[in-house]
Formats: sequence, C-alpha cells, structure tokens
Amino acid sequence: AAHPSPTMPRRSKGSSPGNRGRKGERGSGSSSSSSRSPGSARRREENGAGSRAPRIALRSGSKKWITCIRHGQSQAQTAIRGERRTSRYLDAPVTGKGLQQAKNLSDRVEKPELVVVSTLTRALQTACLVFKKFKDLKIIATPIVCELGKIPENTPRSIEELKKDYNLQMLPGFDRIDFSNVSAEMKMIGESRSRSSEQACLQFCNWLEKRPERVITLVGHSTFIRKFTGSVAPRIMWIFCVHVHPCVCVCVCV
Repeated sequence: AAHPSPTMPRRSKGSSPGNRGRKGERGSGSSSSSSRSPGSARRREENGAGSRAPRIALRSGSKKWITCIRHGQSQAQTAIRGERRTSRYLDAPVTGKGLQQAKNLSDRVEKPELVVVSTLTRALQTACLVFKKFKDLKIIATPIVCELGKIPENTPRSIEELKKDYNLQMLPGFDRIDFSNVSAEMKMIGESRSRSSEQACLQFCNWLEKRPERVITLVGHSTFIRKFTGSVAPRIMWIFCVHVHPCVCVCVCV
C-alpha cells in the first residue's frame, strides 16, 4: 500500500481520514483547523503562508496520488449579498487576494507528473500561478472537473474566449495548457452544470484511470473536491487534509 511522504503532516490519533478530508472547505476556502488563536489562524490561512505550514510533497507508490487544490478567492465570493447570481459574475476570476494566495502556495508544491485543471477562469489562474516555476509541466484542462451548481460563476466560457482573454494570456504557462479534448468532453458529459455530483465524480474517476501518470494534481473547486473526496467517489481509499489555503486535501485514488 502507498504511504504519505515523510514531509507530510501526520493525522492526529483518533481522527478519521474521512473527517479530516471534509474540513476547511467552507467560506472563501480557508481551513478552520488550528491549535492557535482564531485570529492568528485566520491570518495564516487567508495569506496562504505560515512558517509551520507543511510542504506539499507526494511520492508515487502502488496507487495514484491525487493532490486537490481549491482555487484562490474569487470575485464572486466577495460579491454583495444578492448580486452573486447576476451575470456580472459570469465565470468570475480570482481577486487580487486570490492571486496572492496562489503565488504563496507556489513555494510549497513539488512537481507532479500532471496537472488537471477546470476550464473555469479562477481555476486556470490558480493553476498557472501555483505551478509557474515548472516550465515543462504538463497541464490539461477539462470540463469534467468544473464546479457543480447552476450559478453564473460556474458557467464556463468557450475555449476561444479564454484564449483571447488578455489577463489569462499574460499568466505564466497559460500558453502550455492543453485544451484539445475540451470540446469532445463537453459533448460526452452534456450540459456540465446539469450533472449530478455522482455523475461528475465517476466521470473524473474514469478519466483518471485512463491516464498513465501516477502523481497528479487537480486544481478545481470546493463542492466538486468535497464530493470527490467524500462517499460519492467509491474508488477513493484514503484522504489526507493539508491545512494550507487554498490547498484543500490530498487523496490516494485506486
């Protein structure tokens, strides 16, 4: 059986993997578990920094290692009450704070064999900034891991629109993202926002099984990751929560 790298924090005695994997996924994406005062914990989580934060390091074993990273804070998450469901937040990007969160996390990641990212703007921005130092890293975009829920911020733009977006063009590594299978995958899954969580998670499990890589990072969204690492995904055998914002969890996939 595969085991976590020695560089990763140990799970406290008596806590179950399933419970740890479901912590720290509410609000703007910050984790809630800390032995220090709420104020100091909140500041460390919001900034994605802290001297005691674990380094995210994975080692291949007999299983696939999947690291799940939630996007940085998005503009929709800071919307005035009642405005979040307006067209103003269609495929909302990250805020300045969200950009900094992703940059801070880039110092703690090691190179995976593959990064798979949602086609939503906030996830694309996060992926480019978190892995900016790895110039030859393979990054694949897929609508399979887009966020669940019928709200404007979860409505993907066309690939043509994304590639014409100046702010995305200026991101390190955006030109290397592989969008080649997006159209075919959209046809396969139909209207992505109408999928059930069960369908979405099983589609991603099937996608993973077809990949030859063993150490993979997903850059995606809170609800999708929570469902994927929970009871909905029957092929997940182990979950480990890493308390570094915006990183959500690490899991081993059979």
